[in-house]
This record gives sequence, C-alpha cells and structure tokens, in this order.
Amino acid sequence: MHQSISFSEIPEHGLQLEPNDLSWFPDDLVKRQGPVSVKLFLTKKGENKIDVQGRLQAIFLLDCDRCLTEYAYTVDVPIRFIVEVNDPTHHWRVQDLDRCGTDIEIVVLNEPLIDIGDLLRQQILLVLPEKQLCGNSCRGLCNTCGVNLNKESCSCAGDVKDSPFSVLAQFRKNK
Repeated sequence: MHQSISFSEIPEHGLQLEPNDLSWFPDDLVKRQGPVSVKLFLTKKGENKIDVQGRLQAIFLLDCDRCLTEYAYTVDVPIRFIVEVNDPTHHWRVQDLDRCGTDIEIVVLNEPLIDIGDLLRQQILLVLPEKQLCGNSCRGLCNTCGVNLNKESCSCAGDVKDSPFSVLAQFRKNK
C-alpha cells in the first residue's frame, strides 16, 4: 500500500483502497487481536479537495482501568474526511460546512498529498474509549490487598481505618 497518495493519482471516478500492509498501525500504543480491515474510497471534489469515505473494523486488546484485566474491544466505525489543500484565499463559510455535514472532519494539508497511514492512525486513537472498562459493573481491585474484586472477595474490603478519609466516615456515622 502507498503510505501517501497524491491528489493527481486519484482518477475522476474515484479510487478504492483496501490496505493489507499494516505498517501504519500504532502497535506501540494499541494491541490488536486478529486482522484489521480498512476499506476506503477516495473521490475528487475539485482540484484541491478529496472526499475520503470508508470503514474500519478491528478487535483491540485493552487493559481495564479498574481491574487491569485485558479484554477485547470491538471497533466497527465509518470513516469520513474531507481532505483539502491549504488555500489562503479560501475561508470556510457556514454554508461550506453545512454542505459537508456536521460529522465530517476537515483535514487541511500544505501539499496535495494524503498520508493514508497517518489518517488511519489518528482514526484508531480517536475510537479508543477514554475510560477503558472491561464492563460497566467492573468492581476493580481492592485498595488494600490488590485482589480483583470481580473474581473474588477479600476480608479487607470494608476496612477503612488506615484511610485518611476514615475521619470523614466517622463524621458521617455521627450525623
């Protein structure tokens, strides 16, 4: 797969890409389970504007922020960008944005060269959850002994006397 595609390489009828080379994938930031499927269709919308549409499908292995257990996170998201060469004489107007739709990201480039790998890396980082949880009911780890409370219970779970907040708990009981 070409990592970069020049606007001039995109034919008038469009260009379909299904990259098999995953050299763009951020392996240093995200673990994946199985294949990553990307399908893109690039369409010229003028001499300096390209519409990029497609789909990204993958299964990532994430670590739960509460219990530290690794879990599978499935991603199946549409991709939509308008890629445009920076033109200092053109200023975005509200009607330009209305025609594009509200969920489309506008990417402004300094030259007519699309770095597909960079766009896909950014998309992957954007689809990852901010708070990574194996489930909404995840109970996490015991603050004292470190036991995974989803799998077993411990005797120290209710023991808060060494906590700096135990004074507040006592205050609450007295009210």
